[in-house]
Amino acid sequence: MASGSSRYLFLDRDVHEPIRFSSYGAKNIMTGEKVRIKVYEEKDGEREKQFRFYKELYLFQELWDCRYLVQLNDYRKMEDQLHRLVIENIPTGMVPLSATVVEVRQIKSLFYQVLKTLESLHCQEMLFQLNPKSVYFNEDTIKVDGISGMVMIKTFDDKEIITPLRYKAPELCLHWEQT
Repeated sequence: MASGSSRYLFLDRDVHEPIRFSSYGAKNIMTGEKVRIKVYEEKDGEREKQFRFYKELYLFQELWDCRYLVQLNDYRKMEDQLHRLVIENIPTGMVPLSATVVEVRQIKSLFYQVLKTLESLHCQEMLFQLNPKSVYFNEDTIKVDGISGMVMIKTFDDKEIITPLRYKAPELCLHWEQT
């Protein structure tokens, strides 16, 4: 699979050049293996699918550019069929969060919600208030205690994520690439 130098690549909306971030190896949230995301501009209709990924991923550009990259630091299936995961901020280790979920499909939801929580707090200039001890997971919901409006829920039936910005979960954005 991708090497340790793998990284996320985005296209800047204005100059259409890749945005390269630090060489932290991004990880596939389901397997923990290194992954690289590459997104392209649509030119003649041939890259329509990739362009859709680009539009989804561009929503996170400010978050990534501010170095709030998040990875799945630890994942294991427990004896009681629960799945335990630890999500961590890659550059600083600032946000080590852990949760126990019942279904594998909830992992992507929780991972996505952590990203949106960081992004939303950053946009509100409230990121400094985030304390890992104040973040609670309850099955498919994440809540940040003491910060109003920071409750996010994923409804699996219609695949809708309800956040302050009402984004859809970019579950199709992970691509494996050989290096």
